[in-house]
Amino acid sequence: MASRLLRGAGALAAQALRARGPPGLAAVRSMASGGGIPTDEEQATGLEREIMLAAQKGLDPYNILAPKGASGTKEDPNLVPSITNKRIVGCICK
Repeated sequence: MASRLLRGAGALAAQALRARGPPGLAAVRSMASGGGIPTDEEQATGLEREIMLAAQKGLDPYNILAPKGASGTKEDPNLVPSITNKRIVGCICK
């Protein structure tokens, strides 16, 4: 009985594929305002959208990007940003 059911389902699937038309011709569905797949800007919401808009303006509001490093010498040290006025920083000096 199960084999008869599967055979019937296979026949229905084949009919549906033949009815769709030639291969490679797919139905286009509108998923965004302009049709097609939405861009990141169209789909982003909340915090992700804020970060994306700030990045487009060249800002880094949540310190996501790595700080720009200096040479790391006593004359030109790497500055470590902090939210307080005190911090502990290790140093390997010779």
